[in-house]
Amino acid sequence: MNDPTFPLVCRHPANEVGRDFVVGDIHGCVDALRYLLREIDFDGTRDRLFSVGDLVDRGTDSLAAIDLIDKPWFYPVLGNHEDSLIAVATGAMSRQAWYAIGGALAETLHDDQLGDLALRLSKLPLVRVVGQGARRFNVLHAEFFGSDADLDAANYSDEVRNLLL
Repeated sequence: MNDPTFPLVCRHPANEVGRDFVVGDIHGCVDALRYLLREIDFDGTRDRLFSVGDLVDRGTDSLAAIDLIDKPWFYPVLGNHEDSLIAVATGAMSRQAWYAIGGALAETLHDDQLGDLALRLSKLPLVRVVGQGARRFNVLHAEFFGSDADLDAANYSDEVRNLLL
């Protein structure tokens, strides 16, 4: 996860041509997301959608939620549910432990499918920083109690990483 090819913090310039939106946990509810995007006249050629993670589990279409990461207008961070999927795929967590937090997706996937999804999700950053100065905002899944400079440093202890997730 600390592979420099896939940074923990990704930076994005301010959106000068459209709007930026931030969406909470999607949890496989892609139809509801599509409805909301239509309601706000989302334009994928100008607008961007930042996601605080938790694309998977609980809803009916976690695979479609994961496929959103291929959209040029969609910018997710890693959430604890994706982190759990990765942990199950790598053997760091049992499928039973994942079920306890809503990992029903695991019941429908073979180990090789789970591994493929984990590989895709492991490329997601923990944090996205958008804009600079007064226009700056940070996108992360849970909590961070440090400064912007601390966040930018991307030198997170396991405890801080757990808080971010």
